[in-house]
Amino acid sequence: MDIQTPPPGGGTQCNQIGMLLERIKKIETLNNELKNENATLKLQNENLKKSLTKYTNETSSSPSKSTFVAETDEEELEKETNWLLKKKKSRESKKRKADSSPDVTLKSPIPDGTAEDKTDTKVSHRPPPIIISENFNQPLMRSLINADVKKSYTLKLTGPSSCKINLSDSSDYRILTRKLNESKIPWYSYEDKQSRDIRVMVKDLHHSCEPESIVTDLQKQGFKVTKVLNKLQYKTKNPLNMFIVCFESTENIKKIYEIKHILNSVVKLEPIKPSNLVPQCKSCQAFGHTRNYCCKPPRCVKCAGNHTTLSCTKPAELPPKCCNCNQNHPANYRGCEVAKQLQKIKNATEKNKEHNQQPKRLSTTASTAPQKEVTNVSQQSGKPSFASITKGTNQVQQHMSANQTNSNATGDITGNFSLILNKLNKLEEQNKLTHERLTKLERQQSESKAQK
Repeated sequence: MDIQTPPPGGGTQCNQIGMLLERIKKIETLNNELKNENATLKLQNENLKKSLTKYTNETSSSPSKSTFVAETDEEELEKETNWLLKKKKSRESKKRKADSSPDVTLKSPIPDGTAEDKTDTKVSHRPPPIIISENFNQPLMRSLINADVKKSYTLKLTGPSSCKINLSDSSDYRILTRKLNESKIPWYSYEDKQSRDIRVMVKDLHHSCEPESIVTDLQKQGFKVTKVLNKLQYKTKNPLNMFIVCFESTENIKKIYEIKHILNSVVKLEPIKPSNLVPQCKSCQAFGHTRNYCCKPPRCVKCAGNHTTLSCTKPAELPPKCCNCNQNHPANYRGCEVAKQLQKIKNATEKNKEHNQQPKRLSTTASTAPQKEVTNVSQQSGKPSFASITKGTNQVQQHMSANQTNSNATGDITGNFSLILNKLNKLEEQNKLTHERLTKLERQQSESKAQK
């Protein structure tokens, strides 16, 4: 029999067909599995729908509860997060109610026979003290104060015939000052810090500007101005391009310092620097207060008489007389012995205040120990040797840290150390460059020898 030989390449085709059949079988099995899973999911979905319908029927029967069936995932998510939004809104509404609610005042129990005050109680600041510097009589003063002063007060002796009266109410302060003027008792006081004007220095404004025009311009800007004064030079009394502007105490300080233009000119506002001199009254020539709050009899600057300086008839040929030290100089002379002593006392008190405000430095033994070592090294040799520096940068850094503790004694040494370190770094870089050049030259020489 003739045996038919398969065509060339027929075996490879059979293998490929077999592989394709196996793949088709696998795909069919996977398809069947997916169909089964789909059927099970459909059954589960139907069961869930049935349970939902039962739940909705139960909740609809009860009138207090309401149901919501979400058709999409977004609606279901909105339902889940809705309670958070409601909670946030309720908190905000509570805050608004608290902010808008009126102030609640706790009422103390009122005893029988007393009526409740319906008027709002305002916080009253204490007025400045009243100083009686001459002929103080305590029984007479107590009887005068107790006659009209309603609230509490205190008396403090400041000398053999002087006293300081501290009141707790501004109305009592006005009543007592009126009574002292009526009874012709000399006294003086100070400016009330709570009701005094806000004074500001305005710079870069020409001295030819009239104070009235400055007031009207600031009033147009919405500010309440009480006074405007042109600043004069101390010795020559020539007008400067600076003005002292006084605003009412009720004005906002931040808004005042935001002023940039006055009379169409760019200005700069600065706080007035306080004077270090002891204040002197221009009426009674005494120290420690000013004439605006002085009710003592006047004294002359020239002749120390009991009259004002304007009404003095002393001729210019006669020497002046001081009413504070009885020497031949005017009463406003700052070289007066009384003025010098008071100025020393004021400077000492200011220094004590500054010293108390500064933080105290603790002196420890650890901080003092390295200082002694450094001073000994610096005494033995003015500068460290070059060999000690080249041993390593750690020793230099230790010297640097030790020298920083003694800033006054070893400031020059630290500067020298830093200069030496910089020089050493530069020398190291130069050494590296020279070493590289030498290596290159050696290679070139070796190559030239090999070629020869």
